[in-house]
Amino acid sequence: MNRFIILLHIVVLTFSYTNNINSQTLSSENEFLKQNFIATVNGGISYGFTDYKNSSLGLAAKTSLDYYPLIIQDARLGFKIFGGGLNLKFNDPRSSVSSNDGPREIPKNIRTDMIFLGVGLNFGYAINDYIIPSIMIGGTYLNFSPKSEDGSILEFNQLNRYDKSVFTFAIEGNINFKISDRFSINASLSYHPTSIDYLEDLSAANNSDSYLTAMVGISYAITGISDYKKDNIQEVPDIVPEQPKDITIIPKEEEKQPELSGEKDSLLNVDENKPLDEKEPVIENKEVEPEVTQEQETFYQFNLRGEDLFINSSSNLKEGAKVILNEIAFYIQNQPKSKWRIEGHMDSQGSAYTIKKLSYDRAKAVYEYLVSQGASQDQMEVYGLGDSFPVGNNNTAEGRKANRRIMIIREN
Repeated sequence: MNRFIILLHIVVLTFSYTNNINSQTLSSENEFLKQNFIATVNGGISYGFTDYKNSSLGLAAKTSLDYYPLIIQDARLGFKIFGGGLNLKFNDPRSSVSSNDGPREIPKNIRTDMIFLGVGLNFGYAINDYIIPSIMIGGTYLNFSPKSEDGSILEFNQLNRYDKSVFTFAIEGNINFKISDRFSINASLSYHPTSIDYLEDLSAANNSDSYLTAMVGISYAITGISDYKKDNIQEVPDIVPEQPKDITIIPKEEEKQPELSGEKDSLLNVDENKPLDEKEPVIENKEVEPEVTQEQETFYQFNLRGEDLFINSSSNLKEGAKVILNEIAFYIQNQPKSKWRIEGHMDSQGSAYTIKKLSYDRAKAVYEYLVSQGASQDQMEVYGLGDSFPVGNNNTAEGRKANRRIMIIREN
């Protein structure tokens, strides 16, 4: 019992610490993965491994509460508190056996009733938007009572010859299948090795007893990370505005506002069919000085190709990409009343989940870099739009290259 209380204290302290971790820092668009407070009710079967010759299936029920304070990429790490009850059923044709306590007469059919309470560390990994398997390792405080078929207390149980309240380990595999925004189906298989040999009131071997449970049930997400959005980072909306057909940067000539010096074409015209410079984004080899002149145009759209900004198929920025992003950050700084949406777009290569996720990761990487260079986070929102708005043919290499892009669009 003391070991269980100590473990529970450790879990509570860890909860408090990890709750201070910025659990909003994730790069996934999977709303199912971002469910972080989940209640589950399960029912199923149990099976014991003891010194009785045969074991048959018993019944098991469990309720649990999962909390995931840390979600990174496709994985989440958290804690599970669970409790419930079960019974194990055994039968043995022998009427007497040689045991560690001497010769024993045993009933043919018995059952062991149990109640349990446990805590564990849970690790889950999203396969896609609808399936998340996980594994839990933890401990269980177990109280058990072996009885005969008619419900009477067995001999050694009645004599209190062993401790009937014990601490056991728990190893559990889970899988959740999403059925709605809040509900999912849960299936679990758990194994519980114990430190005793009297689950059936008999000790006739050198090995301790153990048991197995298999359950299915329903899970309900009480809250999710998306319920606590911060820092103006907006996840992908269910309905997005129609996108502009023209993907080049659009200046508004009627209004004269301060802007970057040098020739504006150095930022504006991106040739989508032009071979890419591996070291720097395509800016026609014209250097842009971060100085403000008296009369310049207001820019309403920046279009940057993915190959110019990111290393391979990742959301990691190239060093050369920072040249143009520095200029954009400087421009946004000098337009303090402007509002911008940073859109990530991809081609159609890969699963829908991977495409959508990477589009958001890339847009967020640009957002974070612009903020690091002085642009106000209050001026920008992040959207990952996947392959929903292609500007090129996804059946051609050039078309896919054009579709992999970041668009920074002024909204006012």
